[in-house]
Amino acid sequence: VYPLFQQCAPAGAATHYGSHYRAIAQTIVGMMTKIFFSNVLAKQEPRDQAINQFRAVNRCCKEALDAFFLGIVKGPEGLESARLKLSGLVSELAATSEYTDPNLAIVPGKRAPFKHSFLKIIIDQYKLILSDMDMLVLAVCGGVESDTMTEDQVEFMKILTSQKAWAVVRTDLIETIHTTLDMCEAIIAHDTEKPMQAIVVEKMKRMTKVATLEGIDDFYKQVYQQSVSAKEAEKDNKCIVDLRRTKLMVAMNALSLLVEHSVVLIGEGFNRLESKL
Repeated sequence: VYPLFQQCAPAGAATHYGSHYRAIAQTIVGMMTKIFFSNVLAKQEPRDQAINQFRAVNRCCKEALDAFFLGIVKGPEGLESARLKLSGLVSELAATSEYTDPNLAIVPGKRAPFKHSFLKIIIDQYKLILSDMDMLVLAVCGGVESDTMTEDQVEFMKILTSQKAWAVVRTDLIETIHTTLDMCEAIIAHDTEKPMQAIVVEKMKRMTKVATLEGIDDFYKQVYQQSVSAKEAEKDNKCIVDLRRTKLMVAMNALSLLVEHSVVLIGEGFNRLESKL
C-alpha cells in the first residue's frame, strides 16, 4: 500500500512522489499482466466447464428415460443406475455453477455474460426430475432390493406398456423432454449479443400442448377397463402400496410431473430469449 498524498515537505527537502507513483504503476501493470495470461493460458473458464457438465447431465437424463421406456429399471443400464449417475452429475454441475456468476469475472472478455441465473433454475428443476425418477423406480420395484428385475416387476412393466395409449404417452414425453433439454443447452451455450438462431428453439415454438402429457387420460381409461385376472385380483387384496393399479397411477403421475417440470424450463428459456439475459 503506497500513500498517494503526503504532508508538504519543508522547503528544500527532497520529495519521493516519483518513486511512489512508479511503484503503484508497476503493481497495476503486474496485476493486469497476471490477469491477461491467466485467462489466455487457462484450459477452461468456469462457464465452459459448466456447459460441458450440463451436456453430460442432459445425456444421462435422456439415457435414464430411454431405459425406462425400454422396460429396463434394474441393472447397470437400467433407470435406477442411470438415476444414481445423474444425481452425481447434477451435484458436480451445482458446485461448478457457483463460479459462473458474471459478477465474479475480473475481465469479462468479448463473450456475452453467462446466464448464471438460468443455470440455477435448471439445476433446481433437475432436482425435481430426480424425485420424479425416484417415483418411477418405487412404482415398478415397490421398495424391493434386487440387482435384477423380479418376475412381478417384469409383469408390471408388461401391463404398463401393453396399453394402447402407452405409445402416445411415450412419444409425447420423449419429444418434450429431449426438445426442452436441447433448447436449454442451446440457450446456455449462446455467448454472443446476436439473436440466437437455433433449430431446436424454432422446433419448440412450433410444438403444441407441451404443458400436458398426451394420452394419459386414455391410458387411465384403458387400465380401468382392462379385465382383471384371478391372479391380479388376489394381488389387489394386498395393502394399498402393493396394488398394481395404484402403482400404475404413481408411475403415470411421475411422468406427468416430468412434463410439468420441463414446462418450467421452457418458460424460463423463452424469457431469457426475450430479455437476452
